[in-house]
Amino acid sequence: VSSPLTTPSKHLVFPAGRVGLDQRETLYLANSQSRDAIVEVAVLFDGDDLLEPQEVTVPANSVFPYALADIIPAGSQYAIVVRSQNNIPIFANKLVFSGRGSSLEEPIVLQVPDWIVSPLSVTETSIDTVVVVNSGTELANVTVELHSRGVVERLESIKIPPASRAVVGADLHQRFGLGFAAIG
Repeated sequence: VSSPLTTPSKHLVFPAGRVGLDQRETLYLANSQSRDAIVEVAVLFDGDDLLEPQEVTVPANSVFPYALADIIPAGSQYAIVVRSQNNIPIFANKLVFSGRGSSLEEPIVLQVPDWIVSPLSVTETSIDTVVVVNSGTELANVTVELHSRGVVERLESIKIPPASRAVVGADLHQRFGLGFAAIG
């Protein structure tokens, strides 16, 4: 498996993960430097639940597989925050194996104040959502706006504590119709 991620980082976020009963997930941490990388892996669940962050040593010039099934209960929805503790930048990818095949998930490496999310979808069997992760150390204030047919409507403000995540959008279309959600 190869990845198009070409720039290592000291802070990586996988905002939306879900462990199903029929799947396995492995986080791969890669260190291309000549010194060992000390990495903290934190798993954030919905609400205020947080697994105790784990410290992992990724040897110099190597790849370290971190089995998520060993620490995340089946059926859980979560986010992962990966931080270098000794200033060594790393690469990270998450490989998901299921009965339907496998997929490679890449982290978010940029932290920006504003995002525009493409139109969400509601069907009889599923509702699109957006997961917002606060991987920082201070309270994050998030404003959700709906941009639809030239009208901007402020929907809600959410406060996300440090090292937490929030799911946004589960009922936006049912309440307000189609459109883009701006999150910032």
